[in-house]
Amino acid sequence: MEIVMDGLPIRGRGAGIRRYTYELLRHMIALGRHDYYISDLLLPLEQTKLSPTKDAGVFEDEVQRLVARMPRLWQLAPLPVRDFVNRRKLRIFRPDVYFGTNFFGLFEPPTKTAITIHDMCYIRYPEATESYMLRHLRKRLRHDAHRADAIFADSEATRHDVLEVFEVPATKVHTVYCTVSSGFRPLDERPDLGRVRTRYSLPERFLLFVGTVEPRKNLVRLLQAFDVLCQAPSFSHGLVIVGDKGWNDRPILDGLRACRAADRIVLTGHVSAADLPVLYNLADALVMPSLYEGFGLPVLEAMACGTPVVTSNVSSLPEVAGDAAVLVDPLSVESMVEGTRRVVTGAELRDDLKRRGLQRAAEFTWEKAARQVLDIFEQVSQSVPRPHDTDGTRSVIG
Repeated sequence: MEIVMDGLPIRGRGAGIRRYTYELLRHMIALGRHDYYISDLLLPLEQTKLSPTKDAGVFEDEVQRLVARMPRLWQLAPLPVRDFVNRRKLRIFRPDVYFGTNFFGLFEPPTKTAITIHDMCYIRYPEATESYMLRHLRKRLRHDAHRADAIFADSEATRHDVLEVFEVPATKVHTVYCTVSSGFRPLDERPDLGRVRTRYSLPERFLLFVGTVEPRKNLVRLLQAFDVLCQAPSFSHGLVIVGDKGWNDRPILDGLRACRAADRIVLTGHVSAADLPVLYNLADALVMPSLYEGFGLPVLEAMACGTPVVTSNVSSLPEVAGDAAVLVDPLSVESMVEGTRRVVTGAELRDDLKRRGLQRAAEFTWEKAARQVLDIFEQVSQSVPRPHDTDGTRSVIG
C-alpha cells in the first residue's frame, strides 16, 4: 500500500501537531508494512519516498534532507494554491491513501483520504482561536470531515465533539491517542540538569507551564493564581513558562507585568527538544489549566518524566490524566491555588502522583497508535468508494 502524508506540519519547529505527524510517520515506517511519501514539499512524490527503517537517526536525516530541498517561497504560497498542486500530483501518482495530519485533507481528494482533527476549540471556544484560522476552519473543516474516508481524533472528548458538530457516521471516527517519545523519562544525569538550569536562568524550585502563549491556555488566571500563592511566606517557587508566543498574547503579557511576583516568572520562549524533558525533570509540578485541549500532550510528557501534574477538569484533560493528576476548575483562580498548593506542600501526594503518572504514561505508545492508524488505512483502502450525496458530501457505506 502507498501512503502519502501531508508534509506541512513536519516543517514546523516542534509544536504538538509537528510532533504528532513526525512520530506517527516514524513508527508506521518502523512497522515495515507499506510505502510512505511526503506531500506539500513541491517535489515530485516519487522523490519523497522514505526508506523503510527502524533507526530514528536515519529517519530524521532523511526527513530533514527532503524538507531542505523544498523551495523557501513554497511555504508562503496561499493554501488554495498548495491544495491545487497537491491534488494534481495525487491524481497522477494515485496512492492508496492520503493522510492529512493537521485537520484538513484536500478539497476534492482524488484518492482515499484520512484526516486527524486534533480538537474542536474553534467551536467550543471561538474567542480563543485566531481569526484567520477561525475563518478557515469554519469554511473548510466540515467539508473535509464529510469527504474523508476516516477521521482520527486525539481523544474520546474530541471524537464526541466531532460527531456532535459534524454529524458524520460514528463508524468512521476513531480515537487514536497521542503519546511521547522515549526522551521523556526521569533523568539522573546531574550535569545535564545543571546546564539547562543555567541556560534558562531557572529558579531553584519552580512550577512549569508548557504551551503556546495564547488565550486558550488560560495563562491570565494562572498568573493570578501564582500571584496569590506568592503571598504566602512559605511559598518560594518561581513560575517558568515554556513556549512560543501565540496570537493575541497581549492580555497575557499585560497580566504578567501586573503580577506582583513578576520577578519570579521566567519566559523561556521556544526550547529545544533535548531541553524540554530536562525542564520537566527540574520542575516541582506542571500546572496546565487550559480552557480546552484536544489531548494535552504536556500532561503526558510531565507524567512520563515523573513530574506531578495539576490540570483542568474539562475537555480531554481528565481523560488523559486518569487518576494521576490533581484536577482543578480552570475558571476558578481559587481552585487553581488550592490544587497547586496541595501538590507543593504535600510530599506524600507528590510521591503518589509521580508513581501514578509513570504508570499512566506507560499505557500510551506510538507503536500502538501507528498500528491503529495502519489497521484503519488497510480497511479504507479496501472499501468501496462512496458516491456523492446531493448536498456534496459522501454518503455512508452500508
